[in-house]
Amino acid sequence: MTDTLYGADIFLNGDGDIKLTPQDEFKIIESTDNLRQAISNRLDTVLGEMVLYTNYGSELSNNIGAKSTAVTLATIRQSVRKTLLQEPRIKENGIKNINTFYPDINDRTKIEVSITVVPIGTQTELNLIYPIFLA
Repeated sequence: MTDTLYGADIFLNGDGDIKLTPQDEFKIIESTDNLRQAISNRLDTVLGEMVLYTNYGSELSNNIGAKSTAVTLATIRQSVRKTLLQEPRIKENGIKNINTFYPDINDRTKIEVSITVVPIGTQTELNLIYPIFLA
């Protein structure tokens, strides 16, 4: 049964490819897992890329090629916040935490963003890690 609050969608693997069931049918993702996937999809999409939904997406691609500085990290956090504010399934004032960190301190080209939000209809926090590659 579909969760009407968070919806359902076709499950995409980490590369954005459609995941199939063993019976070669579309695998479906529901509930807060669907919201988590929707947030990642929105962050992956370049703002304005979708012709019919020009306000959908993020400005994170503007950071590709940028030098990893405190200003770049702040810009990334601000872009993530702006993108999350577009998502109607996140409570107003439901963005609890956005942190940037280097998973490998010796590699400043990969940044991970730790995101904590509170979806509508719950008090439970939803956490995800979103990778960003500067190079």
